[in-house]
Amino acid sequence: MIKQFRHKRKGSTLFFLFVMILFINLNGKTFYAEQKEIPNPEVSLALVEENKSVTIDVKQALDSEKLKKDSKDLVISMNIEEYKVSDSQKLLDTLKVKGKNGTDYSTDERIEKKAPKANQFMLKISKELVEELIKEESTSVSLSLKEEVTDKTAENLTANLTNNFNSETVSKKVELRAEPPIPENMTDRLRAYKNLTTVDPNGTVISGKPLLDMKGKDLAFLKYRGRTGSEYIRNTITVNGGKPNWVRQPGNSAIVYQFNVPAFAGTNHGLVEMKNVGVYKGRELTAQLVIPVRAGMTTIFREKGNGVEVAGFQTGVHTSLEFKINILYSDTKEPIEKDAIVVIPFRYSLYWSSGATVFANQRDIANLVLGEKFWANGWTNPDYGFYTIDPLDPDGFSMDFASNPGGGNDYRYNIIYTGTENIYVGKRIPSFATSLDLFASYEKLLIERGFVPTSIQGTKQKTMKVAATLLQILPEQPTPAMYKEVSIYFKVEGLARQLTRADLKLKNNDSGLDYTNHPSLVGQELEYDAVTKTYKLTFPREFTQGVITTTSGDINLAIEFEGPAISDSSIMSYFKGEDVSPTPSFQFPIETWNSDTLISSNVSVHGVTEIEMQAPTGTPAVGQTVAYQSTSDAIKDTARFFKDDVKSMLDFDEVEVLFAENYTFDTLGFQLPFNFLLKSKVTGVVSQPIQVKIDVIENPMAFVTVTDEIKLNKTNQLVAGEGKIAYTGPYNVKIDVETEPTVELKSLKDQASTNLNIFKKDDTLLKAGELLTTLSQSNTEYMFKLKANAKDFTKVDIYEGILNFNFTVK
Repeated sequence: MIKQFRHKRKGSTLFFLFVMILFINLNGKTFYAEQKEIPNPEVSLALVEENKSVTIDVKQALDSEKLKKDSKDLVISMNIEEYKVSDSQKLLDTLKVKGKNGTDYSTDERIEKKAPKANQFMLKISKELVEELIKEESTSVSLSLKEEVTDKTAENLTANLTNNFNSETVSKKVELRAEPPIPENMTDRLRAYKNLTTVDPNGTVISGKPLLDMKGKDLAFLKYRGRTGSEYIRNTITVNGGKPNWVRQPGNSAIVYQFNVPAFAGTNHGLVEMKNVGVYKGRELTAQLVIPVRAGMTTIFREKGNGVEVAGFQTGVHTSLEFKINILYSDTKEPIEKDAIVVIPFRYSLYWSSGATVFANQRDIANLVLGEKFWANGWTNPDYGFYTIDPLDPDGFSMDFASNPGGGNDYRYNIIYTGTENIYVGKRIPSFATSLDLFASYEKLLIERGFVPTSIQGTKQKTMKVAATLLQILPEQPTPAMYKEVSIYFKVEGLARQLTRADLKLKNNDSGLDYTNHPSLVGQELEYDAVTKTYKLTFPREFTQGVITTTSGDINLAIEFEGPAISDSSIMSYFKGEDVSPTPSFQFPIETWNSDTLISSNVSVHGVTEIEMQAPTGTPAVGQTVAYQSTSDAIKDTARFFKDDVKSMLDFDEVEVLFAENYTFDTLGFQLPFNFLLKSKVTGVVSQPIQVKIDVIENPMAFVTVTDEIKLNKTNQLVAGEGKIAYTGPYNVKIDVETEPTVELKSLKDQASTNLNIFKKDDTLLKAGELLTTLSQSNTEYMFKLKANAKDFTKVDIYEGILNFNFTVK
């Protein structure tokens, strides 16, 4: 399911950022002031001696609902006190207006900048642009001025700000902040970056910030997974919800296919989505790149050698480009959790002598990890391989590269994020000879990774089988020495017997490759602890390393199991009806963890697997009849309308046969359709209407005749008589005939009583509760007899009695 990117929230927020830089000479001190976000403008002042500058940061938050109710231009005013700005117009000329996704609005005609008086500044953004910005959730507006001064008056600088949506004024004075100066030497700047971590080829930290502890924790490692090759990768990519217009590039370039990124309808950015870039909590991930599209600029998305690249061109030359990466669940297209740990491997390539810069937002960065190969490309030479922190952007940093004269440099680095809302990347490059690769299958993680928590993929079975899939990421490691064995533990309820290794199937969940009989798993057993009811399956190091190839990346190992469910009435304790579950089902709890999570957090993952309660089934009977003008509610023997194969999936269940509605059979005819329902008595689950064809006929009893009078004759010591019942109707019905086994006779004069016995056609005595016969078109008449001993007639008189019959039409 493809969703258009229109993120909604109850209170959208619009941010503005002013940065004013004033160069002064001070005594190695830094001053600052900051306050939490409030509805009025928020201002933070910092005085930095090493850069001989004063910075003023302003953020203005506006409630989008308020703007909708009171839509008008946004006007922000700022007044500088206790310090004289030498050139107010110059400050305005350097004003930068940027959207949150990096779009530059500095030259937009809908923005008006004025300096009414010295030290006074006004910024007006038109109502139309404000509405456009709100769609992007937030923006940043930067105001910067670079001016050298010779006195210390900036230590008293005060900024007063207000906007036309609030009558209050926010005032802030510069304050002292203890902070070491930024080193002038570029290599020293690299070492001074607070989040830098350098590692050796084995992933061991050499220097810098300790690595974030990720052992046993869920994390999203963004790297293409699945079948390699241009065709497969291109099929995972969409632009603005549709198929890109891929164009093959000529020549032998590593860049094989590319397409221009068009703007998404009603916005100034395009949405490029790439599937198969990772797994988080057992669910597939899609990377969504929010790529700016503006007038005079061509934005290109490239697929190159199992990786992707984004490039911007301004009149044929590479230009600066910044874009946001959103991480979505592939099945719902909803963002993953905001506090998720995300790891992205990057490669920056310089093909010949040229310089370039790559940058990112550092707000949620835990570690910038550089490995040995990065060092090998000339980091120690002050002419190239430089890294610097941008002192003008507190939330960003940049890495400055310059290649060897011979070219051919690749810079590899990993970024570990502890949040998902500020993943911005980009590049500023002067020529076509550079590239920044993302999600490439050939890129390696530079640090050792543990096993993330095992996840559960429950199933919905339609038979009495308990089945589920456990998913375990087997991570690709930087070196062979880092691979190790892992044990998967799990519990599952509802099984009729203990699982064995033969009940398991192992496979690569991405490629489908079967691992069940992998050579390294010969002799593998599924252990079971009867006390804790826990299963344990161990995968040796030979397996966790052996299944990973040079292009596979992480392996998403699927452990599938299936076993028979309990079949007695105890299964009802797991039943969830329509009041609890959308589909009535039996839900069996599953719990799982692995050897890493057992040690690190001792936290397990819980889930369920289900058996959907199926409706009872049965085959309609043929040739059933009902009487004309009768009603369905008068029919008690509804089971006759189905054959004997009516059944429930539960052995202990009973099935009720019901008319789907109340019928009055007021139309004569053969094979007329009527709907029935089959209902499970223990679960209440009802089948869809089942059509049964029934003959509606005139009352067949109109064609039944019975001997009106039976005369008894004495033969020797026996008194006997004979009667007949007949059916002469045209309908193919069956009529059961019942009567009592004896009939009482009384003499007319003295009312003397005696009994006659009823005998069947074959001269056998009729028993109590036994059918006399069943009339049909193949048994149209039936003779029966009445007998008694002559001595039982004690009076010389006429004896009379009434013989009653019960007829049941089927």
